[in-house]
Amino acid sequence: AAQCKLRLEFVQYSRASFRYPRQQLFPHTSFEIESDYLAQFFPHGESYVLGTADGATEWHLFVADSMSVPSQQQSFEVFMFDLDP
Repeated sequence: AAQCKLRLEFVQYSRASFRYPRQQLFPHTSFEIESDYLAQFFPHGESYVLGTADGATEWHLFVADSMSVPSQQQSFEVFMFDLDP
């Protein structure tokens, strides 16, 4: 971004729990490691884990927001798994 004379204002990384966590390569071996890795580049970022109390279904989110003016842009994401055709 700096080479193009641009300023990075917002970064978001999100994912569901891995179906095969032991098969993931670095830095995706755990969300803690992913967050630590991202924090090297975005030190003002925050990590969140959302999901059920038993931990069976979790959504992992890392957000680094340095926007000086709040954005009017919004997005809505829906992910579905194991649907019958």
